[in-house]
Amino acid sequence: MVEESGKGGMVSGASGSAGDERLRNLQAVNVDELSEADMDALMEDSFSQHARGEIVSGVVIKVNPDDIVVDIGSKSEGVIRKSDFFLPGEPETACEGQEIQVYVMAAEDSEGHPRLSRRRAMEMVARQEVKDAFTEGRPVKCRVIEIIDKGGLRVSINGMLGFIPFSQTGVRSRNREDLEPLVGQEIEAKIVEIRGKRDVILSRRAYLDEILSHQKSETMEHLAPGCVVKGVVKNLTDFGAFVDLRVTASLHVRQDTAWRQCRPAPLTWCRSARR
Repeated sequence: MVEESGKGGMVSGASGSAGDERLRNLQAVNVDELSEADMDALMEDSFSQHARGEIVSGVVIKVNPDDIVVDIGSKSEGVIRKSDFFLPGEPETACEGQEIQVYVMAAEDSEGHPRLSRRRAMEMVARQEVKDAFTEGRPVKCRVIEIIDKGGLRVSINGMLGFIPFSQTGVRSRNREDLEPLVGQEIEAKIVEIRGKRDVILSRRAYLDEILSHQKSETMEHLAPGCVVKGVVKNLTDFGAFVDLRVTASLHVRQDTAWRQCRPAPLTWCRSARR
């Protein structure tokens, strides 16, 4: 909004980033010396013109029950339906002053407002992010939306939908109750395949295996005779105990166990940590 100040009618103030741009265009202009037509033309030129298909920055200026009003620096504020604002699985929270990126679906609707979509903008940015991550072999962050029976997990990568098969979730059990805690959570996964423009297949298991391999390498580098480490007894046999060092398993021979006076068999169910 432009305000007048003083007797000369000089432009002195504006609101937001878009207003700052208008202020730079209008400053030092004496509105009293302009005709109405010239003033309209000047104001028209001071606003940004955005074409369909552009991704532009905007600021949320009002949150309504059914839509959200966004200032993108054009002559009219843009309106985004909530279905075009929030990503799948994303908490539906928006606040005034929030800076976002939006996709221009139409320069003007029937009421003269730009028609925008934050969700579409996020999907386009995510699509490029997915391609780059797949090429570079790095993981991506995604949010678990739902469990697909007899299939796997549906996830959202900043708006772009993907799929993690049950065998690649990193959870041994395929029972729904064991997978339920993942719903709504943000996880990391590796991209294993991109089918067409939209179908993305991911593997959380591959990501976890990679982390485990890295941790195992670091642990092995620091292990040396005489080191004292913590582990968990995983299995007992007549010749010793198998101990999980969290990232690698080792065999602890019977002669070296602290309870060597006891037969291992009665301790089969022992799962407590030992040094």
